[in-house]
Amino acid sequence: MATFRPVPTIVSRTAEEQRARVLSLFRDSMRAAPEILELYRVSQPLWKIKQRIREEFEKSAHVLDREVIDILIFKGRNELVETLSQWKQDDHVDRFFQNNVYAQPERRIRPEEDDSGRGKHSEFLARFWEGNFAKERPENYA
Repeated sequence: MATFRPVPTIVSRTAEEQRARVLSLFRDSMRAAPEILELYRVSQPLWKIKQRIREEFEKSAHVLDREVIDILIFKGRNELVETLSQWKQDDHVDRFFQNNVYAQPERRIRPEEDDSGRGKHSEFLARFWEGNFAKERPENYA
């Protein structure tokens, strides 16, 4: 298992230095992919893991502000260190390698619910309101 020391945020002096740091992070991430596959038992093939890592880097390719790039390098390095140090749960890593990182599973509407997810008024509740609060109940209550 490779160990990495956490690196403090470094302010790049030149664009070339910054580019070298981005490429170093990219190479380290690609080299760590097989270990991530083994550590977290990811259900994806190695080429998909590498493709997903590349997508993350390409997502930030439009950023031109050097200070923002330094922060992204810092965050990327921390993510890599935390992943390789096994500070993450298996499902955190699995969620990263899915197509939509933060997508929630599609919610199924149960027969007793309306479209907003609230329960439809059951016969039990209707009888309850009839017995206890008949005077306070609105007339359009179904």
